[in-house]
Amino acid sequence: VESAVVLGLVAFYKTPEGEGEGGEGGLPQAPGFDAGFFGGLGALAGGMALGLSVASPAALKVAQAGAVLTQKGALLPQIRLNHLRKGCDYSPVTASLAFIGSGLKVFTTMELAGGDPLLLLSFGSGMALNGVLVAQALYFGLSQGLSPADIFSADFTSANGGTPAGGEDDEDEDEGDDHDGEEAKPTPKEESVTSIG
Repeated sequence: VESAVVLGLVAFYKTPEGEGEGGEGGLPQAPGFDAGFFGGLGALAGGMALGLSVASPAALKVAQAGAVLTQKGALLPQIRLNHLRKGCDYSPVTASLAFIGSGLKVFTTMELAGGDPLLLLSFGSGMALNGVLVAQALYFGLSQGLSPADIFSADFTSANGGTPAGGEDDEDEDEGDDHDGEEAKPTPKEESVTSIG
């Protein structure tokens, strides 16, 4: 249900690629669903109907295993990117909540679903991968001298959408020496300071 709500909100408020904030001709575009959303929703419903009525239990298990691989495998590129950048651009709050949620699902799977192996694989791998993301956020943040409170509050305090938990910022922007001949524009904070004096 949560995923469906998030998908619906994203589809409703999305901006078409290349059009920025406006629609055709730069005019503001009203939020709403397009034909592609309804087509995708129909394909999903049709696939579910086929899966529930025609597919064998073995085929459903293969589909479930594939879903586990795609959902959990989506975190692997982020983990690798964090390692290469020596910083964590993934939200430590999101990773922590997903880690806790997956841990709770492992517990309930053991208690209520008799330890179903496919569910345990799904929730256990989610717990492990999100645990790696939390560990990366802490490691890279602490290695840069941030406190745990700074690391976890970075999502809420970053004024410029900066990099939480020790991600690499573009230092060239701060030095002001490489802006392709353009003068750097002051931030709103800098503008308010310079306009007062």
